[in-house]
Amino acid sequence: MFYAKGKARLAKTPRVARYGRILAGNSTIDDVLLTYFPHGNSFTGEESLEINCHGNPLIVRQILNQLYLLGIEPAAPGEFSRRAVLNGKLNLHQAEAIREIIEARGERELQAARWMQDGHFRNELLQMRSSLFNLTADVTAELDFVEEDIEFSSNQNKINSLEAVLQYVQKLGERAEGGNLLHSGLQIAIIGAPNTGKSSLLNLLSGKEKAIVSDIPGTTRDYIEESIQIAGVPVTFVDTAGLRHNSEDVLEKTGMERSILKSREARFILVLLDGKKEPQLAIEESPLGSEFLKKLQLENKEHLKVLINKSDTLHADWPVDNSALPGLLQNLQVEYISVKTQANLPVLLQWLTESIDKTLGSESLLLASWQSDLLRQIEKELEAALVLLEANEAPEITATVLRNVLDLMGQITGEISNEDLLGRIFSRFCVGK
Repeated sequence: MFYAKGKARLAKTPRVARYGRILAGNSTIDDVLLTYFPHGNSFTGEESLEINCHGNPLIVRQILNQLYLLGIEPAAPGEFSRRAVLNGKLNLHQAEAIREIIEARGERELQAARWMQDGHFRNELLQMRSSLFNLTADVTAELDFVEEDIEFSSNQNKINSLEAVLQYVQKLGERAEGGNLLHSGLQIAIIGAPNTGKSSLLNLLSGKEKAIVSDIPGTTRDYIEESIQIAGVPVTFVDTAGLRHNSEDVLEKTGMERSILKSREARFILVLLDGKKEPQLAIEESPLGSEFLKKLQLENKEHLKVLINKSDTLHADWPVDNSALPGLLQNLQVEYISVKTQANLPVLLQWLTESIDKTLGSESLLLASWQSDLLRQIEKELEAALVLLEANEAPEITATVLRNVLDLMGQITGEISNEDLLGRIFSRFCVGK
């Protein structure tokens, strides 16, 4: 029961916080602020009351128990957002954007989520849908005049219109791939022979003593992960076990195999060489000149950087000019660094920033799995419709495919919805949001 200044009745003044107490019998549970929202003016669009209490979990639980006694049920995951969508307060894109904003781990991801919340993606898709509506209308209208052989638009114009929509959808797919990487995060593997400075580099980049550093070879027996942000993007550095030939240590060999598998998954590879050693020896001991080269599948890595570490104590045979590096390194991006003195660390970070930007693209698009699924279906249907138009097939067949595309677009934009889709969307929200 709520009491305000000795009264057991709440004056329903809209959007005005009212101070009072919530009681259980004659005992006070907590001093609270209660705010009333009339129909159409709350987050969900429904008449509601908002209780602001102290954050002690015991107090929250006692208040909830009193509400349950009154027959009030707890909200299911995503129920507030779902009701807001059903009552027209939010569209599906805004609802998904809310979840993305809550779960964002980096600045770029947060910006992309806000872009979605502002409706830019939905508005662009609605424009494409409008263009497709016009094309479908032309094709459908011709069905009524098929015997008169009247053409409302030339077949080439229809093909051009459809190609424009298809190209736009394909571009969305490319941007969505960047969004998936932005959401899941990027992995950067640090590989090399033992004692090349891999763990020291991880500690330097993360600002933590995450990995044990020792002069004893084989200290790192398994891969170690640490997440940081670079250019507003969450990235995970993976410090792998040192890769060396002819190890008889069972634990070390197991660690190397795990590290190889982890390195294959990584989007970026940093290969550390020991600059204190003679160049040819350092290369032979590294993953670049060993049995590990094929296992690591380094030739398939778009973003690979060779770091010749310990430049502060560099062997005299290392050339100053990169053009004079041994042949194996000629076609690779190579940088001299010193983890100990942090020499050229800004250059490394700049390379990582540029590589991340290139991978993600400038306009990453955050799409939920259901949106990505629909987008792929739309692309396939558009390709099928294009084939039909180019073959000058019967207009009724083309019209059927185009209407399917419009329905799929309507599901993405929120013009068309069903219970299965809504259940799929909001089941992934946090409880009550």
